[in-house]
Amino acid sequence: MYLDLTHLGDTGRPPTLSLDEQTEVNLCKTNIQNSDAKTLYIPVVVNSKKTFGVIDTAAQVSVICKTFFDQLTYKPKIKGNIVLKGAGACSEINAEIAENVNLDIGSSTVKWDMVVAEITDNLILGIDFLESQKAIIDLTDYSIKLKGEKVPSFMTSNRKDQQMKIYRIKIKKKERQSYHLALVK
Repeated sequence: MYLDLTHLGDTGRPPTLSLDEQTEVNLCKTNIQNSDAKTLYIPVVVNSKKTFGVIDTAAQVSVICKTFFDQLTYKPKIKGNIVLKGAGACSEINAEIAENVNLDIGSSTVKWDMVVAEITDNLILGIDFLESQKAIIDLTDYSIKLKGEKVPSFMTSNRKDQQMKIYRIKIKKKERQSYHLALVK
């Protein structure tokens, strides 16, 4: 079974993140103890710095950790500020939008606008990025293809004594975008 995140009419370019007063981004982190949750990672080189990116189909936007971003030798231009608003008990987080971040994944280099916020993982690749790259996530062998290229990946599973990190990122905009998700067996 795998999720096919391709989309008809996709331009292959990142969506523009609006900075008007109508834009809100929700980010919620929840810790669940004693879970057996799994996380899929792929190796990514971000502006010449190696890391691993979390594949998160529930995140509407891609996010880079502020601490990791500050360690980059070449820092992309910041094109604005944004407030991430958490649901429930989560608090507001001030964030920025970095323009044209270089992401080297497999044999491809992609320039991507990313939200910069203080999160636990270095990088979250959300549905915005995955859809534009025509991602196919195959859960039978925990692999991922981006634009037809199989990218090395690995799955981690939490032990009973660790906490699971769950991020859900949501953007509230004036206009709605629809995504086609197909579950294929």
